[in-house]
Amino acid sequence: MKIFKILLLIMCMTLSVNAQDWAGMAVPANLPSGMVWELNPVSDSFNYESTGSNRPEAFTSRWNDLYINNFSGPSNTSFHKDHSWTTGGYLNIHAAQDSQYSIIYTGCISSKAQMTYPMYMEARVKQANCMLANNIWMISGDETEELDMLESYPNSQTGREWLDQRIHLSHHVFIRNPFTDYQPRDEEEVFGTWYYEEDKASWRGEWFDIGVYWVNPHHVEYYINGIKVRTIKKNTHSFLDPEGNLSEHTTDFDAIDKYGYTGGTGLSKPQHIIINMEQQSWLSNLNIYPTSDELDDVNGKNLFLIDWIRVYDAVPVGGKVPVTSVSIQPRTVTIRPGETFQLNALISPADATKKIVTWSSANTDFVTVNGQGLVKGIKAENIVVTVETFDGGFTDNIIVSVAGDPIDGEPDTIDVTGVSVLPASATLEVGETAQLTGSVIPFNATVQAVTWSSSDINVATVNTTGLVTAVGEGTAIITGTTLSGGKTDTSTITVTDGGSNPSPVSVTGVSVSPTAGTLNVGQTLNLNETVLPSNATNKAVTWSSNNIGVATVNADGLVTAVALGSATITVTTQDGSFPASAFITVNNNIPPPDDEIVIEAESFNNTSGTFNDAGFGGPGLGANATANTINFVNSGDWVEYTINVGTAGNYNIEYNISTPSNNAQIQLSIGETVASTTNVPNNGAWDTYGALNGGSVALPSGSVTIRLTASGSNTWQWNLDKITLTRVGGSSNMSASRAVGSQSKKSRESRTNSDPIEGSIPKMVLYPNPAKDQVNVLFKNEVINADLKILDMQGKLVFSKIFSGHISKVSTRDFNRGIYIIKLKIANRTLIDKLVLK
Repeated sequence: MKIFKILLLIMCMTLSVNAQDWAGMAVPANLPSGMVWELNPVSDSFNYESTGSNRPEAFTSRWNDLYINNFSGPSNTSFHKDHSWTTGGYLNIHAAQDSQYSIIYTGCISSKAQMTYPMYMEARVKQANCMLANNIWMISGDETEELDMLESYPNSQTGREWLDQRIHLSHHVFIRNPFTDYQPRDEEEVFGTWYYEEDKASWRGEWFDIGVYWVNPHHVEYYINGIKVRTIKKNTHSFLDPEGNLSEHTTDFDAIDKYGYTGGTGLSKPQHIIINMEQQSWLSNLNIYPTSDELDDVNGKNLFLIDWIRVYDAVPVGGKVPVTSVSIQPRTVTIRPGETFQLNALISPADATKKIVTWSSANTDFVTVNGQGLVKGIKAENIVVTVETFDGGFTDNIIVSVAGDPIDGEPDTIDVTGVSVLPASATLEVGETAQLTGSVIPFNATVQAVTWSSSDINVATVNTTGLVTAVGEGTAIITGTTLSGGKTDTSTITVTDGGSNPSPVSVTGVSVSPTAGTLNVGQTLNLNETVLPSNATNKAVTWSSNNIGVATVNADGLVTAVALGSATITVTTQDGSFPASAFITVNNNIPPPDDEIVIEAESFNNTSGTFNDAGFGGPGLGANATANTINFVNSGDWVEYTINVGTAGNYNIEYNISTPSNNAQIQLSIGETVASTTNVPNNGAWDTYGALNGGSVALPSGSVTIRLTASGSNTWQWNLDKITLTRVGGSSNMSASRAVGSQSKKSRESRTNSDPIEGSIPKMVLYPNPAKDQVNVLFKNEVINADLKILDMQGKLVFSKIFSGHISKVSTRDFNRGIYIIKLKIANRTLIDKLVLK
């Protein structure tokens, strides 16, 4: 019997090893001292059959069908469980295009368990051949910390070769309200995020191994085919360049969390594994999509294959010691507003292996707590603070009391009164650098951030930390501006050529602004190119249109609308042939009504400014255009519009605008002449748009250029939806169809439903669309007993109501982001439309 048991044990062990496709493969990452690798149960060789409707225990014990919550995917992605399956020993992530709607269905699975450091994750993959992101990544349950192992964009589209050559190795940290994120980019002094190898044109069509080693919250390593290709730590990072040489760098900021969004704790939170494909928003904004050919199953380009994924936890040589309890010390805490106090989590036993905990506050309006247990009092109240262990999920909580006056009798925040930039001047030769420092006054001001800008980037550029690089002969003024209060100081930089000619600087890319525009026939739009780097030797470009019957473009980027339709305008660098494109839509040449002109805020021709907000997620200098509005508008930012005025006269100005800032202001100019300056009241939100009377302006007939300027003193100004100009003395009896039309913008207009016979069923318009907190269902004619239903992309009913009238307002505040279907039944007719929630 004993021999039989031994043989049975050997057989079981043999079967287990054979089931692991990675058997015999060493883990390339170096273990911490005194630790060994232990295989995590989430590891999967996918050697079983499953479909979206039939998931075996081997799948369900490890994976969720979709994302970790009800998020249905970015942009026009829709995650769907029928688009992931296992067969032939592979996990298949599939993509397909909806035949009726502008939706791309993709597969997505997520791990039920969370992972934490120190751990090593690796997968063997074969990527799809379509312009979608192929991803294996991790994200925390609250979606504030993300670690990407694989993010790449394999494709065979002409002009997209740059993406096809590279794999993106990176991470994100987020603040969710208001949404702000930091991801290291090469232009932010953290290099190596886009990995590629010399003479390797594509990562498509071949199997390769990719891994990530999460050493600790401030140390991450990336591996490809068992070779370490990138390391990122708090103040140092390195990567293998295209020739395979090690490139090492240091930073004077935390490369894991440059702006302190995690409160200094780094990537400390447990994270779920995600495997998926998706159409990402940044690609949609550039009008880059997979083609129908790429999403056709016949061509086999739309499958992302994963042979296996293995995860190893580092555990002590003697075996893992589990956590049995946790206790917060001290048990009572009383602090004043503005005061902080360090809490400690005492874990039992003392030699437990995983001492990782997460902290939370029951109400962050009164008490906040960071990932290390540092609490801060905000306002007077008694608030519960909780700690939870990753191992075992043990919890403890205490009540933190906030009482009394603010600390030291000072206000909750200390305002900035000035800034000092040193040195005040410097002389550099082309190619040299100089470090400027911006000292905020007073030294203990609450907000210490300083942003930097150059008066002439052709002479000298400056990065986000004040490092100046000399580009060409001349003089440039470098300005340091405090994020709080907008206080400034300058340094004068003189650049000489040092008596010798610098070596040629090759072009690395190009961008175009704006990336999209809508014109009437005969109208024009100036497109502007930015060649990278800014000191490139040959900045010559050529412009072209893929449909000159719709829109033409001259050698300076001036687009002229010719006929109804759409065209892609492309700028191409002479050096390197790098392309960038703008999507132009041409409408019928219908003159604007004499009594009303509606300008959609995001349809500006040009924009610029003085405050560089790229480090905060903005576009840099100038305003940012979304699908519906403009945002990231800073003091000094301006936007220009070209309008056709049918009848000369005085026009009343109305802004649809929103801001939570004090000292916000909007200024309207005709050419160089300021016509109106209006204070924008603080309504407590960025996206609660309301009408604001902006006075009046005299407009001549014909083509007129209007400039809007954020002229207030606060660094962050306002978001703008639209501007309505109404002629004084014009007709005030707008028809119902005109009223609805004036509210629906080109980017918001839903697919119009045809009026039924005899007009008994009116047209339905969704406004705004995409929406955020509320969507309005609008009708030209009154409806009676309309049955309104909203369904998610899985067909689940999420909202239903019966109503009558011209409008139904639906709160979407509690809906998840994603795509929904609106169904409206009136009598025996049903109207269907798509709603996007952002």
